[in-house]
Amino acid sequence: GIWDVQMDTGSVYLSPRGCEILGYTPDEMAEIVQQWSQLVHPDDMPITNQALHAYLEGQTTIFQVEQRLKTKSGEWKWIVTRGKAITFTRTGEPTRMVGTHTDISERKRIQDELAKKHFELLASYEQLTASEEELKQNLQEITQGEQMLRVSEERLVMAQEIGHVGSWEYTLKTGQIWGSAEGFRIYGFPPVAGDIDIEMIEACIPERERVHQALVDLIARGQEYNLEFTITPADGSPPKIIHSIARIEKDREGNPFKVRGVIQDISDLKKKEEALRESNTYLENLIASANGPIIVWDPTFRITRFNRAFELLTGRNTEEIVGQPLEILFPPSQIDRSMRLIRTTRDGVRWQTVEMEIQHINGSIRTIVWNSSTLYSPDGCTPVATIAQGQDVTEQKRLEQEKDIALEQIKQNLAQLSILNDEIRNPLTVISLYADSIGDSTIAEQILGQTQRIDEMVRQLDQRWIESEKVLGFLRKHYQLSFKQREHEQSSEERDTILSDGASGSLSILVQEAQAELFTILDSIDALVYVADMQTHELLFMNRKGRSLFGDVAGKKCYETLQQGHHNVCPFCTNSLLVDQNGPTGVYQWEFQNTKNGRWYDCHDQAIRWIDGRLVRLEIATDITDRIRTLEELRESEERLRQVTETISIVYYVHDRGSNQFVYVSPAYETIWKRLRQEVYIDPYSFIESIHPDDRSYVLEAIQKEREENDFIDMEYRIIQPGGMIRWIHSRDFPVFNKDGVVYRIAGFAEDITERKRTEEELQFHGQIVQNMAEGVVMITANDGVIVYANPRFEQMFGYDGDELIGRNISIVNAPGYKSPDTIANDIINSLKESGYWSGEVENIRKDGITFWCHANVSTFHHHMYGEVWISVHEDITHRKLAEKSLHESKDRYWKLVQNIPDYILVHWDGKILFV
Repeated sequence: GIWDVQMDTGSVYLSPRGCEILGYTPDEMAEIVQQWSQLVHPDDMPITNQALHAYLEGQTTIFQVEQRLKTKSGEWKWIVTRGKAITFTRTGEPTRMVGTHTDISERKRIQDELAKKHFELLASYEQLTASEEELKQNLQEITQGEQMLRVSEERLVMAQEIGHVGSWEYTLKTGQIWGSAEGFRIYGFPPVAGDIDIEMIEACIPERERVHQALVDLIARGQEYNLEFTITPADGSPPKIIHSIARIEKDREGNPFKVRGVIQDISDLKKKEEALRESNTYLENLIASANGPIIVWDPTFRITRFNRAFELLTGRNTEEIVGQPLEILFPPSQIDRSMRLIRTTRDGVRWQTVEMEIQHINGSIRTIVWNSSTLYSPDGCTPVATIAQGQDVTEQKRLEQEKDIALEQIKQNLAQLSILNDEIRNPLTVISLYADSIGDSTIAEQILGQTQRIDEMVRQLDQRWIESEKVLGFLRKHYQLSFKQREHEQSSEERDTILSDGASGSLSILVQEAQAELFTILDSIDALVYVADMQTHELLFMNRKGRSLFGDVAGKKCYETLQQGHHNVCPFCTNSLLVDQNGPTGVYQWEFQNTKNGRWYDCHDQAIRWIDGRLVRLEIATDITDRIRTLEELRESEERLRQVTETISIVYYVHDRGSNQFVYVSPAYETIWKRLRQEVYIDPYSFIESIHPDDRSYVLEAIQKEREENDFIDMEYRIIQPGGMIRWIHSRDFPVFNKDGVVYRIAGFAEDITERKRTEEELQFHGQIVQNMAEGVVMITANDGVIVYANPRFEQMFGYDGDELIGRNISIVNAPGYKSPDTIANDIINSLKESGYWSGEVENIRKDGITFWCHANVSTFHHHMYGEVWISVHEDITHRKLAEKSLHESKDRYWKLVQNIPDYILVHWDGKILFV
């Protein structure tokens, strides 16, 4: 902010920016600013007065002090105040002072925290869901994965080019370094991605021994590689300061084989002394405020965290339960089953709808449906923690039990129907299960059409039984059926006895036909399908796809036939998860890599009644190896992109046009906007609301134009942080096209340019001062003496208009005398080269040929555009020179007069004779 004080009237002016720093509007500040001392912190008032006194007494050339000022909200902000007097009385007393207020609160805070700052990697939790149909469409997913991989690679290249961040990989076996195009550009090599010898890179690093040792420590001892060092680029450009981060990559045996890292040119960042920070506020708030119970446990199955909803669920508080084993949460009868399920999470199994019972501290039992996700260390293999979120379904289960009791009365009258359902609808269940899981919609429709036809026949038969009491009487009279027995408790012999009767002959034929059609359908599908006895693990059926992979397996054990080197039940067998005390639990979905052929499969397991009535496990396994490989490549590419976007201080974002949602916002958003990224994920319009009201319409118009023209946009605007702080933003958006040439996403970068804006304002302010100076100011390039700038006063002094002087040699303003103009210019230039400064009187010449005298002060300065320049300040001293000449002539006439007087003695006041 800029301040202006009229010292003779006491009037004080503070610019809108200065008011904004303190949280006031200009109108509010107008009432307060006259009592400025009330805003200064009492402890800072003495030093402020002392600095002002020193300046007014001439002890300092500028008034400057760092002080705390009180904002409207009562907060104290650190402000550096600078100023100078610009008008004076005839006696030299200052009458007006102007200056600036600069908010350095952030710098002060960073200085206090630099010794304490640390870097913490946050594990993030994100629950991913996808329908079974999407998971089965392997070809489509692979294509999409490849497209995403290409898009990610394009994003990575673009992010590196815009953010000036390069990536590199060092292969231990070959000693070669692969670098991205931007990485080579930073090092001064041609910007083409590829391999290069490590010696060529190290030749650019003066501190090569320290950097090389850090790489050795990373590979040999796993020490952190996070360095800042100077390089001398190969193309001879000025030295740069580089920030490099790297991580070791290991093979399956845990041996290092590759180092992967990123580099960033932080020369400018170093000059501005900016630091990057991250926090875990988002994750903590998400867990704490969630309505559903959330719990986190470590790989030893001990509780490390849970939220308020979980406290209410168990009646236990955080202090007494953190660090305890998970067993304390379950009823004693359910501990073994629950822990078996929980242990599967350590092997990477993700729960989707796993049901468990949780015991309250008062003894009551609540039934919870859980989903889970396992978090891994950076190596991607070592589990760090598992986070699970639950939904209380106790009331739902109670209602289901009440419904079951009511249905039991109906089942007592439909026992025969239950038997027929087992024999007819169980095959229909298998068919429908597969139809839901395959990706071919045509085959799925054919299968579902056949099952619906059979189901309609059974439904009509059910309806006739329900409507006819005679059927029930017939069953009681001729089959002596007991209707108190539950359908799943009936033995296979009872079922066979009932269905073998002549009255049920037609139904038996229908069942056999349905079974034959079922086997035909299962043999025709392109997925591995098998059926195994849940007690003996004997394989009862395998379709043609499975037989082509494992041969004829009828009568063999599943663990011996389908797995490599297993002679007993597999430790990952899902049988225990498919049934409980109430019977089958439904479909269990999991992914697994087969130990015999090394292929990955998406498995759907379910316990059903088989043809002969026994309980079996049906598994439909779809080969997803290609999809897994694509996802691995995609994750690797995304990791590269994440390393770049989370390292740089520029915000990188991707916005989806179709859903009008942000699909990605880099962590730098929280640093610059002081808002959680989750806010823009939930409400994209919150980004617009953060824009300064005066700039909002401009941004909206630019976005609308981008939508209409599908073109790149580049804009600068202001945002308001939650605390009221205003920051200037420079953003660049560009469209992302899909394979059909249609824009479906917008990617962009945004950076904080507040400091640059402040510098521009300060330069503009200084420029106004130079423009209005009473002295002439000219700037000349040091290498060739060419004029590149002259203020209006200089042009007026020398009689030139506009930019007539620009581009001409400085010798044009030197008057010819006993030395030529070029010689005079060279004498001054030589002095500047020796000492960097020259001061003296020089005779100049105007455009119209009139000569005049100036006193010039010339100094050396480094300009960002012109390099080394000379700044010369000229003061017209023609009147003084004329007065000196007149005085000299008067003196000569005086001495001639004195010498002609016959008797004359000149005596000093102290008695000494000066002249006779």
